[in-house]
Amino acid sequence: MNRIFQFLCLVFILTGVCAAAVPESFIPAQAGIVVRLDANRLLKMGVLEKVAEKSPQIQEVNFLLDKLYQKEGIAVTDIASGQLWLAIVAVPEKKTMQYIYMSTELPESVFASLFQRGMVSMEMQQNMQIKTINGHTVYIYNSTSYDSTERCMAMTYLADDVIMIAESPDALAAAITDSLKGGNDLDDIVDHTTLGAMAMDQKSVPTQINNTKNIIAAFELSGNEKVEEAQLQIKLICTNKATAQMNSIQLKIMLKALLQAVFSNDTALAKTMNKALTVKVQGCDVLVNYQLDRAAIDQAGQYLKQPENQAIFKKMFPKTGKKPL
Repeated sequence: MNRIFQFLCLVFILTGVCAAAVPESFIPAQAGIVVRLDANRLLKMGVLEKVAEKSPQIQEVNFLLDKLYQKEGIAVTDIASGQLWLAIVAVPEKKTMQYIYMSTELPESVFASLFQRGMVSMEMQQNMQIKTINGHTVYIYNSTSYDSTERCMAMTYLADDVIMIAESPDALAAAITDSLKGGNDLDDIVDHTTLGAMAMDQKSVPTQINNTKNIIAAFELSGNEKVEEAQLQIKLICTNKATAQMNSIQLKIMLKALLQAVFSNDTALAKTMNKALTVKVQGCDVLVNYQLDRAAIDQAGQYLKQPENQAIFKKMFPKTGKKPL
């Protein structure tokens, strides 16, 4: 998501997401993965400030947001609330396309005026352009980020109170019609109460887990400036009880092996991380729960700061060479 982060943050602030609209109704039927994030809660959590201190990319966004506040008097805590939705669609010529849907209280005429004035600077204005694609006005932003990466983002209004963001004008054009049709039913099974959640259609996005209809996950954090507890819950909706039993065994072995490998340089910590994991069967479903308290989070954080432990990640998850969104 790195590629869209800067533009998304600026648009998010300017549009003032509200809970009244339902941007998820525009998610196209073809989307095999749907992700929901409670942006209001996330933006209010003090823990984000700690993360920003160590992220040049977030610091870059914060700098632009400070300038936006100075110029327009708009602050993130004043107007931002509601849900942000990400839809991932598999396409033949590319592995996936990603689209973001958000609700807004800001009329398009006001946003267009801000956009044409460069939002926060003349330098940004030089990287902005407006085009008409498939009958929709598309707002395009090209930039070079802190790491010298060239980025392009495109946004359009699907309705008076709903916007859509994609990684390029072409990507946006390809999905406008399908988005206006909507029809995706994954948002019906996504948890709407947690900090974050997702649902995946096994038919649209095949995995190594057999005979599964849908995979649902929910993520929760408690605490403000420090995370006091983190919890991840996953549900695999299987075709029958026998399959659920088989998948539970397979998943438990796979997850425990992964945790053991990641924390292999600290036997005691690896044991703690594994004890936090439970996998059980309930009817035709496999329920996975992973819950860490403050002490375990601190231990894991300290462990993952060490270069030799970070090297484990690089070995287990080598870069493919493809730039992230």
